[in-house]
Amino acid sequence: METTAAKTEWLGVGTLAASVLCESIYNGMRYPQGFTARSFVFAGAAAALAAGALIVLFRALAAQVWLRTASAWLCAAAAAVAAGQTVVQALGLLGQTFSGTAGWLLAFFAAAALWQADGHMLDSTGWVLRRLAAAAAVLLLAGVWQQLAWQNLSFGWQAGAQGAAGLFHFYPEYLALPFFVQRSLRGRAGLLPLLDYGVCAGFALLNELVFGAALAQRLSEGELLRAWGLGIFSRFDSFLLLIWLMLALLRVAVLAYLARNAVRQAGKGAVAE
Repeated sequence: METTAAKTEWLGVGTLAASVLCESIYNGMRYPQGFTARSFVFAGAAAALAAGALIVLFRALAAQVWLRTASAWLCAAAAAVAAGQTVVQALGLLGQTFSGTAGWLLAFFAAAALWQADGHMLDSTGWVLRRLAAAAAVLLLAGVWQQLAWQNLSFGWQAGAQGAAGLFHFYPEYLALPFFVQRSLRGRAGLLPLLDYGVCAGFALLNELVFGAALAQRLSEGELLRAWGLGIFSRFDSFLLLIWLMLALLRVAVLAYLARNAVRQAGKGAVAE
């Protein structure tokens, strides 16, 4: 039984995955300099497994009653900082892509509408956006399929300090598991680092297969969207940007939800397992 002044409203694992997906796309579009795609795939897998181990450790620590309040405050603080970072990223991309204030106003009203969203609304929105993101991934693969050349992939191992630092990604969504995800689903939610790894490694592999190892080190993954070859969209990067902006709005709402409810739990006493 849950013992708190207000019953916890569980958040779906898929909603956390959509939130992580937003930041994974942003990170994946910035090639980790110092890594070939092959070394990135192997080193990134190690980083993802390390992140999973840290999640398991945090879940174990947060299960201790004397640490639950501190863990809730940590979750709230991390979510608030990440929400601010996501807003800055979204506003920066809006300023680069759309002229005038229309995009800014649209983002403001959409964020205001989602700011006080409950778990059910976030889950419903996340369900739709996950499928839009999956459709965009299929279209991206279809558009560059004819340009993939296996001989472009470097089989050497090359790594640098800057690249290694960019492999390990921490997301506040990982801290939400002990508080906002049902116990029976927490094992599945512990796989979230593999989602982040898959997106980032996928961008790195596609970039190198299309452009070649030498050129890929100088080009961002954004060039993949301009090299897109089906011709259905004149600017596939704009199409993907719109999907990313919708994911960004969802992520801000999810992080606000986590911060708001984590503060409430920390103030009233964290929910007992």
